[in-house]
Amino acid sequence: MSTSQTNTQHPNHAKPSFGLSPATIVTLAALTAIAPLGIDMYIASLPTIAEELHTTEAAASMTLSAFMVGMALGQLIIGPLSDKTGRRSPLLIGSAVCFAATALCAFSPTIEVFIAARFLMGFSGSVGAVLARSIVADTTKGLATAKLMGIMMMINGFAPVLAPLFGGWVLSWGTWRSVFNVLTVITGALMLAVIFILRETLPAEKRYQGTALSVYSEIPKVFRIRRYMGSH
Repeated sequence: MSTSQTNTQHPNHAKPSFGLSPATIVTLAALTAIAPLGIDMYIASLPTIAEELHTTEAAASMTLSAFMVGMALGQLIIGPLSDKTGRRSPLLIGSAVCFAATALCAFSPTIEVFIAARFLMGFSGSVGAVLARSIVADTTKGLATAKLMGIMMMINGFAPVLAPLFGGWVLSWGTWRSVFNVLTVITGALMLAVIFILRETLPAEKRYQGTALSVYSEIPKVFRIRRYMGSH
């Protein structure tokens, strides 16, 4: 059998066994790394941020809290919403807002603007983090799902270790704004990857059929699941 015949019979021969292209897998894994990058790359800059923006270190630390609150709220809101709208639209909007918010961090003139930008960065960054896992669940089953989730967990394991080193290296030749300039490039690259690589993975017929608001009525039910809450 010729090579062309083999390729015709197996159109997905270039893809991994779990059916997603390498570019898609890399993009999904990178989206899950937004949180550790957004936190650990700039931690060493907090004293400098406080000094340059004429505020206290406690106020500068609020930028970390704002990011984490944004991440938490975003995952709570965007995850259920994507069951109604599909994955691609929230990803496109979220990645664009994350790019803009990160750029605003780099050019923030005051601590108040910086805190607001960090909240927005966390909220929008959570879109990719949560929907990357949803896309895996949409497109894979069983062992393939476990493999891809393992890759993402590995990325999340390395990112908190490498991000402070990378952030420290940037600080060695630049300022805290340079750190966010680099993060702006990273979020911009992720935005382009979302636009040109990721496709819709939740068909209309599989989406939540109720109203956009009613989708959130299911959330309280989660807290009544004893196993989820750690009870036996």
